[in-house]
Amino acid sequence: MLPRATAVYMNILTQLLEIIFLKRQPQDIDYDEFSAFFYVAMAIGVGYIINTISGAYSRPLQYSLVQNVMQAVALYGILAINKKGNRFIQSCTTLFGVSAILQLVSLTSILIPGLAIFSLFLAGWVFYLTIIILRESLESSTLMAVFVAISIGFVSVAAVIMIYPDFLTEFVAIYEQAQKQQ
Repeated sequence: MLPRATAVYMNILTQLLEIIFLKRQPQDIDYDEFSAFFYVAMAIGVGYIINTISGAYSRPLQYSLVQNVMQAVALYGILAINKKGNRFIQSCTTLFGVSAILQLVSLTSILIPGLAIFSLFLAGWVFYLTIIILRESLESSTLMAVFVAISIGFVSVAAVIMIYPDFLTEFVAIYEQAQKQQ
């Protein structure tokens, strides 16, 4: 059983990399519930590492957990409202997988002097891929996909702020510190 499971997960990783490089369509990813769960957990873990590195967040794991879980809930809600709830597992695997993989790459580029600007490019690429994935999942226009992507982000951050009011103060402190360093 284990070698078969490993082959399935490596196949999905390969599919995610092909999506990142625009060699595969998001709707072509294999349906696997464990992979969806794995990539959500991976996104939570990478978010935790990024929040910890920033040094100013008092609850890096909780912030990442709430934000990513709320993104998944918002994704499911939007798909269900549009009568596409059956696409949740594939959409979740694709969105969180692509995001987690590129955030890991971004994290390494931040730690290497001179490559920090590359992380800005990667953030833009994640947003672009998110729009493509949402457009395909919802069978909607690009404009609608942009609106949905921004809405999902807004809902997740609003949830973190509602549950942990200190998050906003800590975020502003990080922003101000970054401006002072420039």
